[in-house]
Amino acid sequence: MKANFDEKNFLEKLTHNYIDMEYNNPFYEWERRTSPLRYAKHISGGRLLELGCSSGASTLKFSELADVVICVEAVAEFISVTEKRVQEKGILNVEFVNSLFEDIKYDNEFDYIVANYVLEHVENVDSILQVCYKALKPAGLLVSTVPNAQAFSRQLAVKMGLMNNIYDLTENDHKVGHRRTFDKISFEKAITGNKFEIIHRGGDFFKPFADFQLEKMMKASIIGEEQLEGLVKMGDTYPELCHGIFVVAKKP
Repeated sequence: MKANFDEKNFLEKLTHNYIDMEYNNPFYEWERRTSPLRYAKHISGGRLLELGCSSGASTLKFSELADVVICVEAVAEFISVTEKRVQEKGILNVEFVNSLFEDIKYDNEFDYIVANYVLEHVENVDSILQVCYKALKPAGLLVSTVPNAQAFSRQLAVKMGLMNNIYDLTENDHKVGHRRTFDKISFEKAITGNKFEIIHRGGDFFKPFADFQLEKMMKASIIGEEQLEGLVKMGDTYPELCHGIFVVAKKP
């Protein structure tokens, strides 16, 4: 029980960092809002389990794609913020469960599970993927996105002497509770090592600069959504250099 308490305490300390970023950082808000669009074609109707809602930008999108959305979130304040946004829009197909991912007990209940920028945060990656495997129906799909250690922006930071290694955790990683970063090999090994079959893979978007630099450029109107959409298309060409990498994986 103490381990669960410590994990919840760890997550709750990060709450305001995320809420502040989503409401005050136009780049982060754009990223959370548009990230589901990269794999939206794989989700249509059915029951969807979302692991983590932050302040709700992705939850709103999933409510348009699935018939029922169950959002599991360990931080009560995130649920409160997201629930308010859902109610303001009159959305009726979203339910919330206040729980650590490790503690949920679903069995063959979902057509889709989305773990969007989740696995870098959790204490044990394999345990979360095993929970996902059990919760999915046969032939159900897991969609997971993680930060990419080989992102262009991280490689640039190494060349500039700002990082020693692309796998190092930065100050911002620690601020938002990242415990690890992935490359394509380590990410896909975790997925397939837990019995999933990868049916699609891709990059989130091509990120040339750090988050804080993109935030400043957006606030100064140096770049806008037109440029960001161009970087999404660049990511289709260079997925290995994207800010994030994702897979769509099937439960056999």
